[in-house]
Amino acid sequence: RKATSISLLVVIGVRADGQKILLSVKNMGGETAEAWRAILDDLVGRGLRRPEFLIVDGAPGLDRAIAALWDGVPVQRCTVHKHRNLLAHAPERL
Repeated sequence: RKATSISLLVVIGVRADGQKILLSVKNMGGETAEAWRAILDDLVGRGLRRPEFLIVDGAPGLDRAIAALWDGVPVQRCTVHKHRNLLAHAPERL
């Protein structure tokens, strides 16, 4: 069997009590702003209200889609993704 690489766009919500809810998993063929906007529009169409804040992985398309739909909502970069990216670009001796 041959491995296949695909980009899954995943949205997880967290309720006030800490419960995590899987809101969307879609294969959109990439992480473009248009793909993310389609997912966010679908969530809004299903009743998702304006979020209090967002945690993202740093994908530029997601940042643009969020800014277009929910301008002014606080956005934080996921610390795990940030850490991985820093380690990937740091010299090995560190």
